[in-house]
Amino acid sequence: MSRARRADADSPGRKPDGPRIATDAAADHDRASGSVDPPFASSRGDKPEAMPNDQSRDVLSDRERATAQRLIDEINEFNLKATGIAEFHEMLTVETDDDGELLAGVYGWSWGGTCWIEALWVREDARRRGVGSRLLAAAAKEARRLGCAQLALDTHTFQARSFYERHGFEAVGELTD
Repeated sequence: MSRARRADADSPGRKPDGPRIATDAAADHDRASGSVDPPFASSRGDKPEAMPNDQSRDVLSDRERATAQRLIDEINEFNLKATGIAEFHEMLTVETDDDGELLAGVYGWSWGGTCWIEALWVREDARRRGVGSRLLAAAAKEARRLGCAQLALDTHTFQARSFYERHGFEAVGELTD
């Protein structure tokens, strides 16, 4: 998986020689304290510290999904208190075919000067026709409108890394293997 970002020269706050490496403060803290566990274990036995009441499953129930959302909400609340940045926006742009069926779309959010693309998808029969480029341009336009200095996303090597690079994204982190 690669983490990439695009910083537009005309974006507010863009520093021409600014940092190019995205970091995850929580992961940095864990690495510094030596408490990093592999994110995926091959079996439950690989994580001896797992508690007996561990309820992990492949698919969450509605109640578990609500708990997961609460975790996200709590982190967002912490971030708000820590930074004082309350402005948050979501974006969604979709294209449909003549029958009204979903053809493609881009979903993301902005906070703290970054616009994050959570998902960009184009139906297989519409690929290589400029649809993805239009959606990416729409996301970039929205990011600029909101004053974001960068547009960022994650992608896998089997997905569309070269597509994003052709559109000005650069890899700022990579998880190998």
